[in-house]
Amino acid sequence: MWILWSLALGVGLAMDAFAVSITNGLNDEKMKWPRIVLIALFFGVFQGVMPLIGYLSGELLSELTWFKHAIPIIGFVILTFLGTKSIVEVIKERKKAKDVTDLEEKEEESPKKFTIGLLFLQAIATSIDALTTGIGLDNTLSATSSWQVYVGIIIIVIVTFIISFIGVHIGKKFKDKFNDKAIIFGGIILIGIALKILITYIIELL
Repeated sequence: MWILWSLALGVGLAMDAFAVSITNGLNDEKMKWPRIVLIALFFGVFQGVMPLIGYLSGELLSELTWFKHAIPIIGFVILTFLGTKSIVEVIKERKKAKDVTDLEEKEEESPKKFTIGLLFLQAIATSIDALTTGIGLDNTLSATSSWQVYVGIIIIVIVTFIISFIGVHIGKKFKDKFNDKAIIFGGIILIGIALKILITYIIELL
């Protein structure tokens, strides 16, 4: 039973990582396999580390009220920043281009820059809410022993890795069809996730 709960939790936690993985694919349709694996690995590992931290320090974190309030705000700010940045960069590129031909040449010459720092921010923003999930994780997974919780976390990592890997490929397909419009769409996805996090937080306060 705990294995099924681990799979279900893994899918649920991976949805934000899946959406952000799509935006990464939208930014570069020529992305190579090593980079795709790196993206999926980052999201998978962070999605496992966060609940692990929450599980190991559950009582401590549960007593820190300010920390619970800070988590969704941090995720909201980071994702809003990244989404807005993507949209603004496309708008600036369009303004600099003298005509459609110039814009197409720029797209072919210089795909959107991708850095480890950017990936780190994305991984943090999409997994930070899993910290609170880790508190009482044994109850969430219906686990009767600590080793089941650890195996459950490994399952979450694997599920997130697979889903993120698929997400990048989906993004690459859309980028090939819609060019810079796909990047704008990706930015909107990031802002949408940020708003979802904020709205969920506000509803929980009410």
